[in-house]
Amino acid sequence: MAEEQILIILSDPQISNLLEQSILAPEGYRVTQVRESQTMQVLLQAQLPDLIILGEQIPDGNGLDLAARLLEEYPDLPIILASDPFSETLLLKALRLGVA
Repeated sequence: MAEEQILIILSDPQISNLLEQSILAPEGYRVTQVRESQTMQVLLQAQLPDLIILGEQIPDGNGLDLAARLLEEYPDLPIILASDPFSETLLLKALRLGVA
């Protein structure tokens, strides 16, 4: 069973809860949810997660910009950028940054 830590930062708590309760936790992942980047920064200083699931739009900023800053500081940290609706332009920008 997985024991990896996943940090979710999405603006929609329903989607965050669905990801955690229906998909990730049943597979054994330890999940932490936050809503804003400032709280995320505090958590990152304490311990790096194994993966971040980051929304394109978060309450206190732009997810793509945040991903770029995170990758500058933590270049080996895997980040999945969640976007709705699909945007080809956003996809290209994310891929250039190294974000999935």
